[in-house]
Amino acid sequence: MLLTRYVKACCPQQAMDEFTADAWYDLLSDLDADECRAAVATVAKRQPFVAASEIRAEVKRAQRDAEGRHRIRDLLNPATYRKQVEQADARTLAQIQARAGRTLAITGLPPVAREQDPAPPGRVLADPAKEALRQVQESRRRRGAEVPAP
Repeated sequence: MLLTRYVKACCPQQAMDEFTADAWYDLLSDLDADECRAAVATVAKRQPFVAASEIRAEVKRAQRDAEGRHRIRDLLNPATYRKQVEQADARTLAQIQARAGRTLAITGLPPVAREQDPAPPGRVLADPAKEALRQVQESRRRRGAEVPAP
């Protein structure tokens, strides 16, 4: 009821009757009244009439903007960033580590301890430099190219 009166005050030419408040309650009752009032003011500044759907859209836009501001503020906070990194999905971390392991084997950089990918019983993880050389030799053999001696 108060919202429809506020709309009428902001947009005096807008038609309202005794059923408008009931209809708008059905359409907007799940939204916060203060957010709706702010949305009415925003919409009324740019056009002469305000519809319930425009109020709803403006409230959602304002909520997304506020959420974005909070997210940016949180990302600028190093403690929050570290916490988000620590809570990263374990599967994503495993995929990153698997990719890193393949890259390390090819480049010959020092091996990374991989808890998710231990060596099978009785098998020792290969030295990355030797594994890279083995991959080069195997590739050259398949292509019929000359294979250098180890």
